[in-house]
Amino acid sequence: MRIRQILAGATLTLGLVSAIAAAPAQAARSAPPDPADEWNYATPGSPPSDLICATHKQGNVNAKGCLRLYGDQWWSVNVRGEDMYLVWKNTLWNGASWVLYREGTCFNDLGAGSWGVCNKDYYENSSVNAFGYKGSELIFQVCSALGCSAPVRESNRQ
Repeated sequence: MRIRQILAGATLTLGLVSAIAAAPAQAARSAPPDPADEWNYATPGSPPSDLICATHKQGNVNAKGCLRLYGDQWWSVNVRGEDMYLVWKNTLWNGASWVLYREGTCFNDLGAGSWGVCNKDYYENSSVNAFGYKGSELIFQVCSALGCSAPVRESNRQ
């Protein structure tokens, strides 16, 4: 049984190494702990004042992840500098229920106190979406190696 577990781990590791080797080259950065469908590295910036935020404080981590509805931007900062990331989901109304449409990760490795932004483009709540109905919401959490904040859910009303 132990050998099977080791071999399974080796296969998983080789699969990840192959996936990383096949990915486009980028500056020496590590991948997010659990990359989702879309993931980006935050670029440095100064956050606007109209943010909806979640906070994650645990151990040495003091991270904040925020949504800016106008502009579909994800902002994040870690006061103490540990790598952190923001995971998000975009669900759309299909006429009967909310359905996952997209999901992703915005990874911030910019250092202590450095704000970063990931830009996206989502359906607005008032526009007709991919399912032919109106309705778009965003759900997000800010995370580190120690865990994640409680999820925040917002209608994409801008």
